[in-house]
Amino acid sequence: MMEFPRFNDVVTNIPPYSMNWGLDHPTVVSIMTEQLAYTLKVGAKQPNGNYHMTVAVTADIPAQRTPGQNESPADKERLDEEFEKNNKERREKLTKGQTLAPWIFEVDPWIELIIRDRSQLMGTNAPPASN
Repeated sequence: MMEFPRFNDVVTNIPPYSMNWGLDHPTVVSIMTEQLAYTLKVGAKQPNGNYHMTVAVTADIPAQRTPGQNESPADKERLDEEFEKNNKERREKLTKGQTLAPWIFEVDPWIELIIRDRSQLMGTNAPPASN
């Protein structure tokens, strides 16, 4: 769902934006993928059925790889190269994602699929919570 999110319009995220958008008391959704954390702040449903949303992206990308105990020099070299390649890709995704921060996005009701509370996500056939 977050691979190809849709939006209808974009405005700058510089107050004073309209407080009737609900961004002063948003619904906050956190999504974790490949060491990237997306935080969506979703405002109130508007009369036209759309929502206003901001996006923040952060990451915890390790600076170096911890070698395994029995790694051969060849394995260490190969794994270090893979680690650096993966980190480079994550840093690029992070940089790209952080470009979303200065904007407020107007999104249509698809966002309702991810702003549900736990009981809505679990459904009626969910097992009872254990104490």
